[in-house]
Amino acid sequence: MKKTIYIGIAGNRDISNEQSIFIKENIENFLKKSLENKSFEEIVVLTPLADGVDRIIADVVLDNFSDMRILIPLPFSENLYKNTFGKGLKINNISNESSIKDYEDLLEKIKKHNKCDDVYINLKFEKENYLNQNIDKQREIIKEQYSLLGEYFIEKSDILIAVYDRNREIKKGGTIEIVNKFNLKMNQNKKLFEINI
Repeated sequence: MKKTIYIGIAGNRDISNEQSIFIKENIENFLKKSLENKSFEEIVVLTPLADGVDRIIADVVLDNFSDMRILIPLPFSENLYKNTFGKGLKINNISNESSIKDYEDLLEKIKKHNKCDDVYINLKFEKENYLNQNIDKQREIIKEQYSLLGEYFIEKSDILIAVYDRNREIKKGGTIEIVNKFNLKMNQNKKLFEINI
């Protein structure tokens, strides 16, 4: 019986132009090989469209794979999520406003690509509770939400594409933590495709 294959994306947000070219080539080749196996009904790429790897891979799908869909799991409300864009980047120093515009442009392309406006997967998030907390508690909640997003990818993804620097510190909800947990489930017909940058 044919089924839908879900490909989750996890990776660094701060990517150089050289790394971007390297990532695009590797992802395009990997996705082409994935299509050779016709034992599936469709492929759905899951990406929250954060700065960096998420958007690079979404662009590769939009430019080369019209038969794949893209869905966007959000760790929390879209407005709060947009406020995180462009922050903490050292290599690719993009402003919050510019990053939001990139996100919104990509979002419109995805809606056209999917031929559907319903592209979000909303994870459980209690916005009122979040807004009623002090800044330290809000940061803690944000980390928890990223961790929930990671858990979603671990459970939902048949294939996880992880693009990251293996030598970075492990952060709650970060790519290395997601990969480590995903590795524990790999014997359940799950595959990991890693690109070390």
